[in-house]
Amino acid sequence: METIHPEVRRPELKKIAAAFVAGIFLTLAPGAAMAAPPGAIDSEIVIGQSVPLTGVDAQIGAEMQAGAQAYFDHVNSKGGIGGRKIVLQTYDDAGIPAKTGENTQRLIAQDQVMALFGYVGTNNVMSAMPVFTKARVPLIGALAGSEAMRTPFNKYIFNTRASYFAETEKMVDLLVTLGMTKIALLYQNDDYGSAGLAGVNRALKRHGISLVALEKVEPNSEEISGAAASISKTTPQAVILVTGYNASAAFIQRTKALGSHPRFVNVSYVGAKALSERLGSDGKGVIVSQVVPYPWGTRSALVREYQQISAQSNPRNAISFTNFEGFIAAKVLALGLSRISGTPTRANLIAALETLDQYDLGGFTIDYGPTDHSGSSFSELTMISQDGKFIH
Repeated sequence: METIHPEVRRPELKKIAAAFVAGIFLTLAPGAAMAAPPGAIDSEIVIGQSVPLTGVDAQIGAEMQAGAQAYFDHVNSKGGIGGRKIVLQTYDDAGIPAKTGENTQRLIAQDQVMALFGYVGTNNVMSAMPVFTKARVPLIGALAGSEAMRTPFNKYIFNTRASYFAETEKMVDLLVTLGMTKIALLYQNDDYGSAGLAGVNRALKRHGISLVALEKVEPNSEEISGAAASISKTTPQAVILVTGYNASAAFIQRTKALGSHPRFVNVSYVGAKALSERLGSDGKGVIVSQVVPYPWGTRSALVREYQQISAQSNPRNAISFTNFEGFIAAKVLALGLSRISGTPTRANLIAALETLDQYDLGGFTIDYGPTDHSGSSFSELTMISQDGKFIH
């Protein structure tokens, strides 16, 4: 069952979508009246999103959506962008790449969105990439760090997070600094896991060391017993995990049950809050990489803004790293929209975003240009404390 944001079923949007689908909008004859640009009418700018709101990654998808919605609601409460309210239309893809592709086709062809936003997962973005690239529709702020979203350069992808290469490099550097050279890896058997594996091997090569063990887990699976036993036999000092939070938690708990206690290190996609909640008391000492600033801090102007706006939004909109990531991505998109003169279009949104050269959001820098949409290189490591909170 797909989940649709309650604000998206507007009658005027249905009319515009129907006109586009029927081919009425103006290939008819010279001098015929032009239809409104995709995604923009006098009162609204419609943004499309496909995320997992059911399935194993549902908590990550929900946090990403809620953080974005909090910021869009804030913008709308101030009058929107040039008098237009931002409407976030979200469909549930349950974390299934094929469904993400279908949702993307629907958002572009039927809903005629201005832009796509806040997708979750490398595999899901890869499924949608041919669709939005061919249609020339930008995707802003996906929760995915694969190099495939950066190289080769894709004009229609605007990243707002650091790459998995940046994350894994920081992980390996820390472990080696601490004298840990016996490092194992558990990775998810898909594009996401392969991106993490490539990053880890790249970082290890710089230090002249190799993995002591390598195991994989299938997507959406918690069948890790064999992997835990195999890795434990090598007595690693640390295990890097490039998996979802359920598989990561299952692996950590099983490894500890086998009497092995290496340092566990996770990439950011795992979903820090979801992982901590799943692990309970077993989470103490587990390291999680982050690609946004510590959201409970006070030094950053951006963090303070996030805390204030979050407190005014839905009471269930609890602060978390993933929620903050959605908020930041929404702020970047809104900033791009605010830099457009006249009626927003997909093309001038892309051009506007490309003017964000080393732009400081208040302690977090976004950097775009005509040939580079990497966005951010920020990453830091956090640790789960005894009470399930995070130390940085």
